[in-house]
Amino acid sequence: MKRVTILFDDYGKNNKLPFSDNPKYKEHYELLYQIGRELGVEFSRARLDWLRGGKVKKAWKQQKDEWVLDKKPFTPDAVWFKAKDTPAARKKLAEIYTQLPVVSNPHLYEIVPNKYTMYVLFPTLFPKTFLVHNRYDLAKYLPKIKGRRAVLKPTVGSGGNGITIASKAVLKKTPITTAMLLQEFKESIAGIPGIMTGRHDLRVHVLNNKILYAYYRKPKAGSLLANIAQGGSMVLIKNDEIPRAVKKMVEKVITTLQDLTPNFYSVDFLFDAAGHPWVIELNRSPGIFFPPEYRAAETRLFKKIVRELFMKS
Repeated sequence: MKRVTILFDDYGKNNKLPFSDNPKYKEHYELLYQIGRELGVEFSRARLDWLRGGKVKKAWKQQKDEWVLDKKPFTPDAVWFKAKDTPAARKKLAEIYTQLPVVSNPHLYEIVPNKYTMYVLFPTLFPKTFLVHNRYDLAKYLPKIKGRRAVLKPTVGSGGNGITIASKAVLKKTPITTAMLLQEFKESIAGIPGIMTGRHDLRVHVLNNKILYAYYRKPKAGSLLANIAQGGSMVLIKNDEIPRAVKKMVEKVITTLQDLTPNFYSVDFLFDAAGHPWVIELNRSPGIFFPPEYRAAETRLFKKIVRELFMKS
């Protein structure tokens, strides 16, 4: 049985049961663990500081449908790095990478979370974007943004946190206390051509340089953000339904990042009123979540992920 430890930075504090603070992901990880066992992979779950010198000092494991804290140290065959992006986490990942096989590639982890770095790498795929450090930058670049509204977002972050979509007049008064991105707002209300109408984003998942699956998300009523963490809903689509223009853009991303393996990341798009797709962001470690009606698809995709990431070496 191959042993894989999933590393987090904020789970299990004071030995609390996994997912006690975020229960909606619990059943999905339990399904992943079950599929792992069926395929010969034993998953465990540990905090960053529980892995030292290439050994996991203790870890949460599933035994008879219960979470059990195993305090017997062991050396995992591989590590799946799911910690939040912080300087300390990046330093820890670089250390682990010299000791154990890691998913995903630490260089991918380093560059993908920075939204401005992604814009510099793929300037034609994103809406026009400016890096602003203070209110003087904001006043300088706001007139260069087309349209009445604009987007102000952190350079690093996920789940739609810290994003403001407002009129340029409102944004002009926004205090800037750290580096932020000022970006053109693309209205997505026309929908995805041939697939759906209404505000949305489209997420395409990439596994080791191949498109794995895709879904679109719709924001809750009254919101412009489609993130699941912000109350959005998701609809799975078939890979042959992914618009050709989106596939071409994803292939450009894959070609640029192809040497940074192993990898499992996502690319988020929206379509403007003219039906043109734009990249909104990349996510170096997309969340594992499917609505109940997609359990069969989730099972099939989890099997592909386990086989591709942990059973080929």
